[in-house]
Amino acid sequence: MKSKFFEYTDRVQINGEEFLINTDFAVWIEIEQLLMNQKKDNCERMVGILSLAFPCLPPDPVGAMEQVMCFYAGGRMPDSRADASEMRNVAFDLKKDFEYIYAAFLSEYGIDLQKTQMHWWQFRKLLFCLGDDCKFSKIVSFRCMDTSKIKNREVKSFYEKMKRKYRLPDMRTAEEKETEVALKLETLF
Repeated sequence: MKSKFFEYTDRVQINGEEFLINTDFAVWIEIEQLLMNQKKDNCERMVGILSLAFPCLPPDPVGAMEQVMCFYAGGRMPDSRADASEMRNVAFDLKKDFEYIYAAFLSEYGIDLQKTQMHWWQFRKLLFCLGDDCKFSKIVSFRCMDTSKIKNREVKSFYEKMKRKYRLPDMRTAEEKETEVALKLETLF
């Protein structure tokens, strides 16, 4: 008997109707790029996301986007505040970091991502379980490192150098950057 615990769906419910959704991790990497791209307007991003996610577009685009976000988050409805915060403080970019992710999957799991079709949820689970010793995990830890708490000057210098070396481009809009600066200034007073 096959356990339902490990089954991944290829369908979503929108207004009581079932729709086929694309499950291929490579497609979802493209969808993530559109989700993160604040430089395109929302309508353009939504059209691109929905056309990648659904072989047959559902008639309710708002309901479809809700299901896209749920599917993207691994089958759970994202908490808008927590997920918005996560999206602003990105520690990795699936497309820009793909060579490191590819090497990690090949080394740790024996999976050649160039030659496999994998469900997005399986990819996410394996990605988040990569060991600390692979280069991808080390790069993510460099990016997340809070160097302000490091007292040793040499160690701090090393981590700051690694943060600069592996820094991702800032995808925030000018308005988001200004808001962050204003919030930081407020904390000084």
